[in-house]
Amino acid sequence: MHFVRRLFLTSFGIFFLFAFIMSQFKVVSGTEEPEPVATEIEYEFSDRRVLVVLDRESSLDFKTYCNDDFPEVDCESIINLTPETERNAKESIQKGNTNVSYNKILCLELKNPNQGNTVIDAIARLNTNEHVLCAEPDFTITPCDTTPNDTFYDHQWGHEKINLPSAWDEETGSSSVYVGVVDSGIEGTHPEFNGKIKTEWCMSFLTGTGVSETSPTDLFGHGTHVAGIIGAAGNNNSGVCGVCWNVKLVSLKVFDSDGNGSSSYVISAIDYAESMSIPILNLSLTTSNNNALKTAIDNYSGLVVCAAGNQGRDIDSNPTYPACFPCSNIIAVGNSDCNDNVASSSNYGALSVDIFAPGQDVLSTYPLSICSPVICEENSHHFSTGYHTKSGTSIATPYVTGVAALIKSCHPNLTTAEIKNSILNNGDSCSLLSDKCVTGCRLNAYNALHSIHSFTTYVDYGSAYYHKTLCSICGLQRTTLSLHIWIPNALHTKYTCNKCGATTTHPSLPREE
Repeated sequence: MHFVRRLFLTSFGIFFLFAFIMSQFKVVSGTEEPEPVATEIEYEFSDRRVLVVLDRESSLDFKTYCNDDFPEVDCESIINLTPETERNAKESIQKGNTNVSYNKILCLELKNPNQGNTVIDAIARLNTNEHVLCAEPDFTITPCDTTPNDTFYDHQWGHEKINLPSAWDEETGSSSVYVGVVDSGIEGTHPEFNGKIKTEWCMSFLTGTGVSETSPTDLFGHGTHVAGIIGAAGNNNSGVCGVCWNVKLVSLKVFDSDGNGSSSYVISAIDYAESMSIPILNLSLTTSNNNALKTAIDNYSGLVVCAAGNQGRDIDSNPTYPACFPCSNIIAVGNSDCNDNVASSSNYGALSVDIFAPGQDVLSTYPLSICSPVICEENSHHFSTGYHTKSGTSIATPYVTGVAALIKSCHPNLTTAEIKNSILNNGDSCSLLSDKCVTGCRLNAYNALHSIHSFTTYVDYGSAYYHKTLCSICGLQRTTLSLHIWIPNALHTKYTCNKCGATTTHPSLPREE
């Protein structure tokens, strides 16, 4: 049986341990994190599990570790939390790539942890092992939502606020784009998700390793609400409408029916997402600063959209994670209201929060199995059967995730960095947010999508022929080049960029008949 205990940073020894762990990280600005405060800080973690990050050399040995490899502690079992990423790394090395970046993450389950083999004792001993980069507790994770306190009004106000109708004129999504929802699951029987969940890929990580969940469920509600904002069915004459109408959602369950989960579950979910080439993950959750989770995100090649947290504080000086990890593939999202104010519960930070998005009193899907005016998850307001309103950075985060999915649908070859830049470089500047986030902006879906400019010119030779490529002149804009003229049997074809006007030539392709 697993237990959760509370760690109060009151003794010098424990304070020193966490000071060491936190000193390993940098905030977005590149400056060191401030020293942890010894009072009023409380972490929850498993009293049985320890997470271990190995150095690169040991990781690339691809060895299967057993209890004898860690004589410092008495283990019941050792689980590799990154087997899928390891498989990819091994294949890359076999193909001749010598610059593989991979760190193995292990979960050590202690034997008789209450008999002189506590988590704190084990960490202290493991950190003396020359192959261990970091050993730390398996911290709990927490959903990032707050109880709504406003009366019902137009509960999809956020769609208009971020200019989604204009974006939908150009793109409503693609079923070939996959988004992982790392949360409490998704209620697969909800009519809004009919045909929109990749059920054969859905997994539960509540046992510590992935278990297939081809009939996904959600007994907490949080994940279903998040999933509805990302991808509830659109233009179907019922219910609500997601940001991306035609996306494939993948349920990656890390919270149980009470909203409890562990960092190790999230690490396993991210590793699995990498193995399945899922390009976008939504993490509407927070946990403590831990190197193992940061390593998992660094190992992942896709975009990770994270909630900034709901303590109403400046996380530049008092960080929360994973939003504050200095990972290049993270977008940290704050919660703004209909007037572009920072919501009172939302965290903020001029160096740590990237952008704000609507997150107050947002109407979305909710599991039918637990939906009623009385029997509901406490941080939710019943609106109608299968629909609730919720607030928080958890709710703002999937707006950004949904926009990333729209961009990926329209431009499937864009890199993670290009998708991130298109979102962060094209928000609406708001004076109320100018010193509250990196961009000083609130999300604008149309601007983010339109900045890429996917124009194509068709030349009619009995049947339409066209070709698309990307403009290297426009830099981060990555504007497409479209066919300017096609000359039969010519060696080259001339293209003109629709945004910057640059011209280039490419070898002519055979006309499609």
